[in-house]
Amino acid sequence: MFIACYVAYTWIGTEADLLATAAMNAIFVILSIEGWRAWKAGETDDDAVLVRPSPKGLWVTSFAAWLGIAAAISTLLTLSGRADSTWLEATATAGAFVAQFLLTRKLIATWAFWLLSDLAFMVVYGVTGYWVTVGLFAVFTVLAVQGWRTWHRATKAVGP
Repeated sequence: MFIACYVAYTWIGTEADLLATAAMNAIFVILSIEGWRAWKAGETDDDAVLVRPSPKGLWVTSFAAWLGIAAAISTLLTLSGRADSTWLEATATAGAFVAQFLLTRKLIATWAFWLLSDLAFMVVYGVTGYWVTVGLFAVFTVLAVQGWRTWHRATKAVGP
Protein backbone atom coordinates (compact mmCIF):
# COMPACT_ATOMS: atom_id res chain seq x y z
CA MET A 1 0.00 0.00 0.00
CA PHE A 2 2.74 2.48 0.96
CA ILE A 3 4.71 1.52 -2.13
CA ALA A 4 1.73 2.45 -4.34
CA CYS A 5 1.37 5.74 -2.46
CA TYR A 6 5.06 6.54 -2.91
CA VAL A 7 4.84 5.72 -6.62
CA ALA A 8 1.81 7.99 -6.97
CA TYR A 9 3.56 10.84 -5.18
CA THR A 10 6.68 10.38 -7.27
CA TRP A 11 4.46 11.05 -10.29
CA ILE A 12 2.57 13.91 -8.60
CA GLY A 13 5.82 15.51 -7.48
CA THR A 14 7.13 15.35 -11.03
CA GLU A 15 3.90 16.79 -12.44
CA ALA A 16 3.90 19.63 -9.88
CA ASP A 17 7.61 20.36 -10.52
CA LEU A 18 8.39 19.39 -6.93
CA LEU A 19 11.68 17.73 -7.75
CA ALA A 20 12.84 17.00 -4.20
CA THR A 21 9.45 15.53 -3.31
CA ALA A 22 9.49 13.30 -6.38
CA ALA A 23 13.05 12.14 -5.64
CA MET A 24 12.22 11.51 -1.98
CA ASN A 25 9.22 9.37 -2.87
CA ALA A 26 11.28 7.41 -5.42
CA ILE A 27 13.86 6.73 -2.69
CA PHE A 28 11.06 5.70 -0.31
CA VAL A 29 9.82 3.22 -2.96
CA ILE A 30 13.25 1.58 -2.98
CA LEU A 31 13.50 1.59 0.83
CA SER A 32 10.00 0.12 1.12
CA ILE A 33 10.73 -2.65 -1.35
CA GLU A 34 13.95 -3.52 0.51
CA GLY A 35 12.15 -3.41 3.87
CA TRP A 36 9.36 -5.61 2.53
CA ARG A 37 11.91 -8.06 1.10
CA ALA A 38 13.79 -8.23 4.41
CA TRP A 39 10.57 -8.65 6.37
CA LYS A 40 9.33 -11.45 4.09
CA ALA A 41 12.72 -13.17 4.34
CA GLY A 42 12.51 -13.08 8.12
CA GLU A 43 15.55 -10.81 8.41
CA THR A 44 13.81 -8.32 10.66
CA ASP A 45 12.07 -8.68 13.98
CA ASP A 46 9.74 -5.78 14.74
CA ASP A 47 9.79 -6.68 18.43
CA ALA A 48 13.59 -6.68 18.61
CA VAL A 49 13.73 -2.89 19.00
CA LEU A 50 11.33 -1.28 21.42
CA VAL A 51 9.98 2.24 21.07
CA ARG A 52 12.47 4.47 22.86
CA PRO A 53 12.61 8.06 24.08
CA SER A 54 15.01 10.33 22.21
CA PRO A 55 18.03 11.59 24.16
CA LYS A 56 18.57 15.38 24.15
CA GLY A 57 21.73 15.03 22.08
CA LEU A 58 19.80 13.17 19.41
CA TRP A 59 17.30 16.03 19.18
CA VAL A 60 20.13 18.49 18.57
CA THR A 61 21.78 16.22 16.01
CA SER A 62 18.47 15.56 14.27
CA PHE A 63 17.63 19.27 14.00
CA ALA A 64 21.13 20.02 12.71
CA ALA A 65 20.78 17.22 10.13
CA TRP A 66 17.36 18.54 9.13
CA LEU A 67 18.71 22.05 8.54
CA GLY A 68 21.81 20.76 6.71
CA ILE A 69 19.81 18.45 4.46
CA ALA A 70 17.27 21.22 3.80
CA ALA A 71 20.07 23.63 2.84
CA ALA A 72 21.62 21.06 0.49
CA ILE A 73 18.30 20.21 -1.16
CA SER A 74 17.39 23.90 -1.47
CA THR A 75 20.73 24.60 -3.14
CA LEU A 76 20.21 21.74 -5.60
CA LEU A 77 16.68 22.92 -6.38
CA THR A 78 17.85 26.49 -6.90
CA LEU A 79 20.64 25.32 -9.21
CA SER A 80 18.16 23.23 -11.20
CA GLY A 81 16.26 26.41 -12.05
CA ARG A 82 13.01 24.46 -12.38
CA ALA A 83 11.65 24.42 -8.86
CA ASP A 84 9.50 27.00 -7.08
CA SER A 85 9.43 27.46 -3.30
CA THR A 86 12.78 25.73 -2.98
CA TRP A 87 13.33 26.34 0.72
CA LEU A 88 9.82 25.20 1.68
CA GLU A 89 10.00 22.01 -0.38
CA ALA A 90 13.53 21.34 0.87
CA THR A 91 12.41 21.82 4.48
CA ALA A 92 9.49 19.41 4.07
CA THR A 93 11.60 16.82 2.26
CA ALA A 94 14.51 17.01 4.72
CA GLY A 95 12.07 16.61 7.61
CA ALA A 96 10.68 13.46 6.02
CA PHE A 97 14.18 12.00 5.58
CA VAL A 98 15.09 12.68 9.21
CA ALA A 99 11.71 11.32 10.37
CA GLN A 100 12.19 8.13 8.35
CA PHE A 101 15.68 7.62 9.81
CA LEU A 102 14.36 8.07 13.37
CA LEU A 103 11.40 5.79 12.63
CA THR A 104 13.71 2.93 11.65
CA ARG A 105 15.21 3.18 15.12
CA LYS A 106 11.81 3.51 16.83
CA LEU A 107 12.77 6.80 18.46
CA ILE A 108 9.91 9.03 19.61
CA ALA A 109 11.50 12.08 17.94
CA THR A 110 10.31 10.66 14.62
CA TRP A 111 6.85 12.09 15.28
CA ALA A 112 8.10 15.66 15.74
CA PHE A 113 9.80 15.49 12.35
CA TRP A 114 6.79 13.87 10.68
CA LEU A 115 4.64 16.64 12.14
CA LEU A 116 6.97 19.40 10.86
CA SER A 117 7.29 17.71 7.49
CA ASP A 118 3.53 17.15 7.12
CA LEU A 119 2.75 20.78 7.97
CA ALA A 120 5.34 22.01 5.47
CA PHE A 121 4.00 19.65 2.79
CA MET A 122 0.49 21.00 3.40
CA VAL A 123 1.78 24.45 2.45
CA VAL A 124 3.80 23.11 -0.51
CA TYR A 125 0.79 21.27 -1.94
CA GLY A 126 -1.53 24.20 -1.16
CA VAL A 127 0.71 26.57 -3.12
CA THR A 128 0.67 24.15 -6.07
CA GLY A 129 -3.11 23.67 -5.87
CA TYR A 130 -3.21 20.00 -4.88
CA TRP A 131 -6.00 20.42 -2.34
CA VAL A 132 -6.83 16.73 -1.95
CA THR A 133 -3.21 16.16 -1.01
CA VAL A 134 -3.40 19.03 1.49
CA GLY A 135 -6.31 17.15 3.07
CA LEU A 136 -4.31 13.92 3.08
CA PHE A 137 -1.40 15.62 4.81
CA ALA A 138 -3.84 17.10 7.35
CA VAL A 139 -4.78 13.50 8.16
CA PHE A 140 -1.06 12.61 8.35
CA THR A 141 -0.63 15.50 10.81
CA VAL A 142 -3.35 14.10 13.07
CA LEU A 143 -1.75 10.65 12.79
CA ALA A 144 1.64 12.10 13.76
CA VAL A 145 0.14 13.62 16.91
CA GLN A 146 -1.57 10.31 17.68
CA GLY A 147 1.68 8.42 17.03
CA TRP A 148 3.57 10.74 19.36
CA ARG A 149 1.02 10.18 22.14
CA THR A 150 0.98 6.41 21.67
CA TRP A 151 4.76 6.13 21.64
CA HIS A 152 5.08 8.50 24.58
CA ARG A 153 2.80 6.23 26.62
CA ALA A 154 4.81 3.19 25.45
CA THR A 155 8.09 4.75 26.58
CA LYS A 156 6.60 5.60 29.98
CA ALA A 157 5.38 2.01 30.39
CA VAL A 158 8.82 0.55 29.57
CA GLY A 159 10.94 3.14 31.36
CA PRO A 160 14.39 4.42 30.33
